[in-house]
Amino acid sequence: MKLNKLRLINKNLYLITNSDSFNSTDDFLNAIASALNGGVQIVQYREKNLEAKKIIEIGKKIRELCSIYNALFIINDRIDIAQILEADGVHLGQNDIDIKNARELLGEKAIIGISVHSTKQAKDTEMNGADYILTNNKDIKFLEWLNMNINIPFFIKEDNNYLNENNIIIKNHVNRLAITKGIIDSKSPEIEVKKLLEKINN
Repeated sequence: MKLNKLRLINKNLYLITNSDSFNSTDDFLNAIASALNGGVQIVQYREKNLEAKKIIEIGKKIRELCSIYNALFIINDRIDIAQILEADGVHLGQNDIDIKNARELLGEKAIIGISVHSTKQAKDTEMNGADYILTNNKDIKFLEWLNMNINIPFFIKEDNNYLNENNIIIKNHVNRLAITKGIIDSKSPEIEVKKLLEKINN
């Protein structure tokens, strides 16, 4: 658990991605490579519409890219696929397998992240042994509460990365973001990542 905490230090830009918007697997992988080259530090591979065999095939290539760039590789939901791919960890929702059972299956070295939407879920998640939490709840009071009460990393999920000085995330000094389409669907993921890192690191 202490090792996992160390592995997450200074990891403040998290890419959540799937291949839905791409015409080919190569285009998808090239976009991920571009994002990694820009400085993305965690990649979560999240597929809802592909069969397991195809997810594993693509996942192996994403794992290789993450290894090259020294980034963490996380699988969404599928503990079995995370095991097969020897991923760094898994990300789970509130209705997925519980943290205790996930830990027993994946081992102590696996990074386990959980999606949360409320203060109770956040506190329970930390107490149950998660390594990080992810939320799309941008309520000011909630963000302030997380800053004051949660001792594991938390990432705020954004559908895009068009952040500015007036953005609620920046105003509340949250410097860990999980970005979806704003990076992967851009013309140059590398450039978008560099712009975003400059903003959240200032």
